[in-house]
Amino acid sequence: MSQLSHDLQAEIVAKFWKDEAFKQELLSNPNAALKALGVEVPSNIEVQVIEETANKVYLVLPVKPSILAASELSDEQLEAVAGGRMADKTGTVTSAGVTKCCW
Repeated sequence: MSQLSHDLQAEIVAKFWKDEAFKQELLSNPNAALKALGVEVPSNIEVQVIEETANKVYLVLPVKPSILAASELSDEQLEAVAGGRMADKTGTVTSAGVTKCCW
């Protein structure tokens, strides 16, 4: 979820913990669950949701910048992925017609 704003990540996690139906939908069909929150996931993006447990932690490694450059991201998209937008506290990031994320 590194490409999602911190505010959106917090919203998803809070709903995940609070709403069992949303949790199951997010685990089984992330695109539909995110769409219900107003997040349109582009068709070329695959979202995988994995729930950590008390005994298992996941380390998510970001995509290599040279790979991003090869896919011809805009300067705004590259900045968001590289951390420029993720570090600020503005909340929603909008690009390429997608609300609340920076794909």
